Amino acid sequence: MSPRLKPSSVALPLELQGLKPWSDIPELQYASGIAEYATTFDLPSQWSKSDGAILTLGRLSDSFELSVNGRKVPIDQLSAQADIGTDLKPGTNTLVGPSRHDA
Repeated sequence: MSPRLKPSSVALPLELQGLKPWSDIPELQYASGIAEYATTFDLPSQWSKSDGAILTLGRLSDSFELSVNGRKVPIDQLSAQADIGTDLKPGTNTLVGPSRHDA
């Protein structure tokens, strides 16, 4: 019987100055798996859901998901845009995006 390889999981926290393809991040150049991108930002107290907001992520080379303040938000995989206006609130907001990548 041949030995079986077991998948491994390694947490590698990185601070990035924006979204980048994994191949452009030296620590992830040959990695496969799921990464989680997260950021927080504040909106003024007078901000309202009726103000609306479209998030544009730019060029994505892998599939992507998005949650805003803990709620999963649909994201167009072709345009890399999501309408997040109804999910935002005055004060601190959190965006989290798990990204899947195959090396």
